[in-house]
Amino acid sequence: MSEEMTPIVEPSADEQLAKELVEHARSEGAQLVGPGGLLTDLTKTVLETALAVERSGDRDWGGRAQALLVCCRC
Repeated sequence: MSEEMTPIVEPSADEQLAKELVEHARSEGAQLVGPGGLLTDLTKTVLETALAVERSGDRDWGGRAQALLVCCRC
């Protein structure tokens, strides 16, 4: 009989960063969701950064960053 080996899957850089952010927020006693929570603040920061990049012309975002801000209204 041969044993089937299960590959070890390393977390992606994004997954590792998310885990570190959650661990840091918890260690600081911060909320993860809701007003002022990690998810709210992080979402707002990502959307504002995407919009700033679009406005600066550094990337070809088309209208996607603006559409994200309209949809998510942080």
